[in-house]
Amino acid sequence: MPVNDPVAKSNAPEGGWGWWVVIAYSLNNMIVISILQVFGLLYKDRLLKELEMSAVEISIIVMVNSSFGMLFAIFNGPILRNFGFRKVAIMGSIIIFIGNVLTSQSTTFIQFFVYFSILVSIGTDLVMAAFHLALNTYFVSKRGMATGIAMSFTGIGPIFMPLLVSALLWEFGVSGSGLILSAVSLHSLAAALLLQPVKWHRNRTPNEQKGEKDKAIPENKDASEQKKNTDDQADDEVSPDTKLMKTESVSINVDHKINTVDDADDEKRPPLRSLDDVVKRGDSFSTRIVQFFDLDLLRDPFYVNISMGLTIAYVGEMSFSLMLPFILDDRGLDTKQIAIFMSVLAGADIASRLVSPFVGHHVKSKVRIVYLIGLSSGIIIRTCMIYSHGFVLMMLIAIGLGISKGVRSVYTALVIPGYVPLNKLASATGLQMVMNGVLLLIFGPLLGKIKDDSKNYNRWLHVVNCFGVITIILWCTEICLLRKRKQNIKKKTPIVKNMTR
Repeated sequence: MPVNDPVAKSNAPEGGWGWWVVIAYSLNNMIVISILQVFGLLYKDRLLKELEMSAVEISIIVMVNSSFGMLFAIFNGPILRNFGFRKVAIMGSIIIFIGNVLTSQSTTFIQFFVYFSILVSIGTDLVMAAFHLALNTYFVSKRGMATGIAMSFTGIGPIFMPLLVSALLWEFGVSGSGLILSAVSLHSLAAALLLQPVKWHRNRTPNEQKGEKDKAIPENKDASEQKKNTDDQADDEVSPDTKLMKTESVSINVDHKINTVDDADDEKRPPLRSLDDVVKRGDSFSTRIVQFFDLDLLRDPFYVNISMGLTIAYVGEMSFSLMLPFILDDRGLDTKQIAIFMSVLAGADIASRLVSPFVGHHVKSKVRIVYLIGLSSGIIIRTCMIYSHGFVLMMLIAIGLGISKGVRSVYTALVIPGYVPLNKLASATGLQMVMNGVLLLIFGPLLGKIKDDSKNYNRWLHVVNCFGVITIILWCTEICLLRKRKQNIKKKTPIVKNMTR
């Protein structure tokens, strides 16, 4: 499937204001992700000691938080097409702030479930989708570099956030610390304001420049044309690539090819069909749903395999990350030691994010191969964690976990963009996130039940590792089949040449 569109290549800024978008992306992730990761550290005493919640209840709270917003991620494509990434990011950041404030005052399972698991989850899904699309819209040929830099600075937050939470708990308690972190989360709103429409900064092609000079506005216009021009001028939030996504959302594209059309060619091409036009045309309901949500992606077995692999691995990795403070508490570490462990892990994570893109480029490895290396190393290190005791050994485990996490974080963000064209990226990412949400909802409570039935988290860790093993098997099977098919084609090629002679 083609990924690099000539129009996108020529029009994407590939720098300029795009680097401010990279900074905004980093700032948002630095704040939002780090606050999510310290939820267990911040509220573990309230959940375990004051409210005496079971592992199943805690698993439901943290897993639903990770999955609820993802279940609605299928709407990300339509929402971003209609409102643009800046408005969506602003709304999401406000929802996160409100959810965190209410969570800080929660004293029951229902309150934690509604405020943290649902509200914060919805806001997080919106901001992540918006910033992801913005970064991939501003960069195409330099996308790998921009993503690597953004993900590297993202890792700064988890280094300091656990230490900050540990200090805040000592001074202000759980509720006060939660309110302070809610205020810190408003940095996401400041980052969202940096997401300017890409058309303000994109590179104009010679055809566009000529079209702008030659385009003359007729003196007499009917009401419909005047309304159209007014709407076009008011649509500052939606990028040209997002407008292209509007066109693609109402026309099934089985081969997943991108329409390489410039804005200057508007007079030569037929008018775009809106969703209302499709409805009036009498298309079936199921066809309109497929078109609107880009569900034709599910016809591609390679996309399905890639997405399922990412989803299955994500369930294991996210379960481990969210439950890590509880795992360390179960192994006898106090709050200060847990904070140090998480900070060391985050430090190794950011160092790995800085190095891994250049190493991967130097060895010219494919994105999925590097991702599998990071996934495999994480499985091995978690297995070692089961049999490790003592604070020094746990620090070594933290370093290893951080390195493997850094590799996965950078290359996870590149797997789907490396296969799916930009005009379908939001929908493709949304579908994958829906899969994430469904599996997290299914396996979250089950993993909690495994912990309740065990004396410790050892059996739980073995089960979590199995998710990564399944992904390795899926992708390696596909890679082997493709190589075998290429070898068969090469063997048959000389015979065909001889026959033609």
